[in-house]
Amino acid sequence: MIETDSPAGASDARTHTASPSYPWEGSSGRFAPTLPRHVKAVLVLAHTAELTATGPERRRAFQTMRILLGGALDAGYSLAAISECLGVSPSSLRGRAETGRELSLDAMQALGLDPGALQEMGHPRIFGSPRKHHDGQRYYSAAAILRGLGILP
Repeated sequence: MIETDSPAGASDARTHTASPSYPWEGSSGRFAPTLPRHVKAVLVLAHTAELTATGPERRRAFQTMRILLGGALDAGYSLAAISECLGVSPSSLRGRAETGRELSLDAMQALGLDPGALQEMGHPRIFGSPRKHHDGQRYYSAAAILRGLGILP
C-alpha cells in the first residue's frame, strides 16, 4: 500500500471495529485535527505530482489535487491539518478545493491506489461502488476513498 515516514511505533491509523471511530465523527461534530498516515501519503504524492508534472499531465495532476482537497474536506479532515501536511496556507487550499467530486480509476491508479485492494482491506461499503460515467470510465467518491484510507491500519 502506501508508506510514509513516521517514528517507530507511532501510528495514527484507525482500526475497523464494530463501532469504528471515524475521523469525521468527533464528539463535538468538528473536523478531525490530524490526518491519518495513508491520507497524508496520498495528498503529498498528489501535491508532488502537481508540482513536477508538465504539459497535459500538469492539468490532470492539478485537477486531481483539487478533487482530493475537496474529498479531504468532505471526509471531515480540517483545512488546517491539510495545509500543514502540504506546507501551504489554508487560504490557498480553500479556493482550490472542489467538494462532492469523484476520482477516476486512472487518477487513483496514478496515485498508487488500487480500488480492488482497498475493497479487500476494508468493508466494501466504506469505499463505495464505482459509478460509470458517460465517458466509460469508473469513478469513486474522493471523500469515500479518503475516509476509507483513514481507517486502514
